[in-house]
Amino acid sequence: MNTQTNKIDTERIVYKGKTYLIDIPRRDLVEAPHQNNKWQREQIEFAIKRQDWVTVENRITNGLRFMWLWELDENGVRIE
Repeated sequence: MNTQTNKIDTERIVYKGKTYLIDIPRRDLVEAPHQNNKWQREQIEFAIKRQDWVTVENRITNGLRFMWLWELDENGVRIE
């Protein structure tokens, strides 16, 4: 499996010193195409701006659980 993240349509966020890659699986975009990588990043950034830490933590936890969010190491490689 290639864990190098070099896709051009992915989004990244930094939270609590960790970098995360947003990469929504194509199959998940069939029913909700507007909820793409950019939309997810904007949602998390909005929650951070509003200091809604519960929402931020929930999005990160669920993103990792449902594998549309990946933590990156210092080299930009997904931590699996």
